[in-house]
Amino acid sequence: MIENAYTYYNRNFKYRWAENFVKQLATGLGKKHSVFLLLTSVDYGQRITELQNVKLIYPWRLFNSFIGLPYWIFQFQYVIQWIQFRLLLIYYNIEIVHSHLYRSDYKIYKWLRWSHMPWMIGMHGCYEDYLFMEDNSTISQNDFNRMNDILSRVNFVAMASEKNATIFKYTLRKPLTQVINFGLAVDSIFPRQHLGKKTWIIGIVSRGIESKGWQIGIEAFNQLKIYIPQIKLKLFYSETPYMLGLKERWKGYSDIEFIGFKDNILKEMREMDILLFPSFFVSESQPITIIEALASGIPVVATDIGEIPRMLGVGSQPSGFCVPLEDNGMPGAEKLAMCLKNLIFDPDLYNAMARAAIKNFKPFDINRCVDQYTMLYSNLINRTIE
Repeated sequence: MIENAYTYYNRNFKYRWAENFVKQLATGLGKKHSVFLLLTSVDYGQRITELQNVKLIYPWRLFNSFIGLPYWIFQFQYVIQWIQFRLLLIYYNIEIVHSHLYRSDYKIYKWLRWSHMPWMIGMHGCYEDYLFMEDNSTISQNDFNRMNDILSRVNFVAMASEKNATIFKYTLRKPLTQVINFGLAVDSIFPRQHLGKKTWIIGIVSRGIESKGWQIGIEAFNQLKIYIPQIKLKLFYSETPYMLGLKERWKGYSDIEFIGFKDNILKEMREMDILLFPSFFVSESQPITIIEALASGIPVVATDIGEIPRMLGVGSQPSGFCVPLEDNGMPGAEKLAMCLKNLIFDPDLYNAMARAAIKNFKPFDINRCVDQYTMLYSNLINRTIE
């Protein structure tokens, strides 16, 4: 019987979506196994200095910034970090490496390409985003080559969605794959009740990029106000130039609140009545924001991209509405507004979807996720030994 030790390599924790899942998975695995989390950014250490049951490791750095410095200094630091990584594998008796996010995957490829160390990647959807240029049809040759390098060496790919497998249509090799749902740890969950109510709170939670549908969501909210004046829109996002511009554009509207980043988004969601998720992001697969809404027991109005219809139980026990993208590749604000209106004006519908949210959350429980990854790691380690 092998005592399993796992290492994660992640680019940074400045934003909270896929990175938040890595934190939760590492913490869950750390209850029974040795887990080492190697980071490449000190931003994370500025907010949280430790994770329960997990050893955080920061890369050796010569400088925090290379602006104005010769390129050879950057290359020298890269060599130092490669040496650190190799020493970590030996010192901690690492048995498997699991990297997350495309840029981290490529760095690990360069560090492991001549090694027999078992290595798997977590494909959260960002590969499609890097492969295609801004017109979403022209392939980036540089990233195409990098992805093929990664896939030529990696032993296994854990995907959040079957949609992620479309990337293999454009690559030279398809490794072994398995779909494993994201997981979320929650203490307790209960459905929100339609109380007839006061002021309704609509929330949008996502990355601060245009393709997450922020402007369309605001337009849908303004259309909804025609029918329901007592509503508020709260926006939670990562700080970006795009969001700063949007905030400036809508700064005179007291019922639209630009809140920004929050570590504990579950606490914020439990103050919401409905989650609005108007994303048309090309790489959308299994949004953690949707999982958080399910865990908060609130209905969702979203687009029908990626795994969202399955997550919301559309066709069986729906916990929300899915709006299709239109010919322009974006959702219609009017359709989003009508779905929101239906939820607010129909208490029975609202309560049924809130109850269904609790049931639809079950596949995303972190304990189930940890068990699946533990079995996968063990199989990969044993296969390599054999």
